[in-house]
Order: sequence, then C-alpha cells, then structure tokens
Amino acid sequence: EKERAQKKASILKFSARHSRFGGTYIIKNMKSISENDVIYHKPLCEMETFSSDAGKIQKKRPKNRAPIKSDSSKRRSTLSMRLSLKEFCVQFLVNAYNP
Repeated sequence: EKERAQKKASILKFSARHSRFGGTYIIKNMKSISENDVIYHKPLCEMETFSSDAGKIQKKRPKNRAPIKSDSSKRRSTLSMRLSLKEFCVQFLVNAYNP
C-alpha cells in the first residue's frame, strides 16, 4: 500500500503535460537598466534563482598573456659587479661604433 501511494504521489507531482504558454511577469521594486520594472519571461518556480547576469558570458583571458610571476626580486650580483659590467659595456660600444 505504501509503495503504491508513493508511486501515485510521484506520478501526480511530475505531470506529463507542460504549459507551452508561459507567462510574462513584472518584478516590482527591481529596476532594469532603463529604470523600469524588470520583465521576467521564465516560469515563476525559477524566480528564486533570478540573476541579471545569467545569460552573460565572461571575457576569457588568454593564459599566454598573463604577467610573469617572479619568485623573488633579489639580485644575485653585487652592486660593484653590476657597475663594472655597465662600464665595460659602455666602453665596448663606444670603441666598437665610434673608433
């Protein structure tokens, strides 16, 4: 008996027919972009999950354009080594292109 009652209840809960003529509803106290009330075209049972961002697709950012993440900005060489290398490069360029 219990099984038969549960089966009957589940059959009544999910009807085979559905309404092809859904309603159009106005949501009060919620404004659209044009400052008018929001017009809702979906069934009322989905009203709790209403979001104005539902149909929007977020812009994807390509992974190869992401900024490089550096683990540390600590320099390996000393200041005197960097200055001497800079001086060497300047002298090399001056002597190579301005003899």
